[in-house]
Formats: sequence, structure tokens, C-alpha cells
Amino acid sequence: METLEETLEFRIDFSQGLIPVTLIEFGTGEFLYTAFTNEQAYQQTVDSGLVTLWSRSRNKQWLKGETSGDYLRVEEIRTNCEQNQLAYYVTLLGNAACHTERKTCFYRRVIDGGLEFI
Repeated sequence: METLEETLEFRIDFSQGLIPVTLIEFGTGEFLYTAFTNEQAYQQTVDSGLVTLWSRSRNKQWLKGETSGDYLRVEEIRTNCEQNQLAYYVTLLGNAACHTERKTCFYRRVIDGGLEFI
């Protein structure tokens, strides 16, 4: 079994472009959604303490909550074992993380080839 090098040096590499970010509610551990960041959006998040992401559909950087008022304050940032993904543990500074005004983007369950609201 190959052993992966473990280090406390932050080595996330943005040279390939976008990095996936999982957003999780701090305290409850509820999964909110997955998005993407680039180096500039990541640095803006670190500097401001508020989630800034890269929108693939709009092809631009955006501060989460800039239009809805539902900002997300970052409480903790984690990286995975290979340092090619991030997890933001956040506090909702509003009512919703999803643009549909729901707390989470995962409000439908796949069941019997269809969907149901949960």
C-alpha cells in the first residue's frame, strides 16, 4: 500500500484553473452545495471572510449574497488529502444558501427514477 505524504504546508495548486469547493454549514455539518473557486476568488474569501466563488455559468467571480443578501461567513477552511479540493465551513448570514431561497441546493431526492422534495 502506497503511503501519501502528509504535510502541514498548504500546497493547493490553482495553475490548472478552478478548484471545487464544498460548502458546509458550520455547527450542523449540513451540506449546502458545491461550487468552484480560482486563486483570486479564494484570496478574496480569505481577505474578506465572506465566500467569493467563480461562477461557471456566468463566467465571472461573484460574492455569494451580493444580490440576495444571503452572505456566507467562512468559519473554517479545509483541504482534502491531495490538496486539490476545498471545504468551506460557513455560517449563513441570511436564510438560504441556494438561489431558490432554500437553505441547501440539495432539496430533491432521486427515488424510483423520479424526484421528490425533501
